[in-house]
Amino acid sequence: IAIAVAATVRVLRRPSSESNTYRRALEAIAIGDTVTAANLLRTAVEENTENIGAYLHLGRLLRLRGDSDRALRIHRELSIRKLTNRQRKQVKREMLADLAQTGQWEEVKALAAELLKMGVDDTRVLKAKGKAHESLREWDEAIKVFEEIEKRRESPSKRTVALYRAYVGQDF
Repeated sequence: IAIAVAATVRVLRRPSSESNTYRRALEAIAIGDTVTAANLLRTAVEENTENIGAYLHLGRLLRLRGDSDRALRIHRELSIRKLTNRQRKQVKREMLADLAQTGQWEEVKALAAELLKMGVDDTRVLKAKGKAHESLREWDEAIKVFEEIEKRRESPSKRTVALYRAYVGQDF
């Protein structure tokens, strides 16, 4: 009984300090103090390497500060871990944003297709896929994606699709 009590107390103490650091990092993010938030998130992941949320936030902060390569590295390392389906989808969405920011359009296209197959029904994923097709000058595919996006809008417009059709004509 004494061993069980001691183990329980130790387990309960450790997460409280980790969650305190992580909580302080989230508070720093909320007030816009990204430097403090990044430092606290680094501490939080050192304290608990299983804190997926801290890694996701750290990667996002790095990307927002212009360090997309490091953000992508963090998110790729997360993607090979054992994760829940929800966590895996979050990690892949972050990777998608990292790849788009670094202009790796072939990978953006592939990852967006993978996310859609996983059931991530997110307009941001479709927009990234459309942007990838646009950047690769794959106008027919871009048109299909942007038609799908327009279908999802409350008041669909044919303007975006018409613009892409004009790009196709310009290429010819």
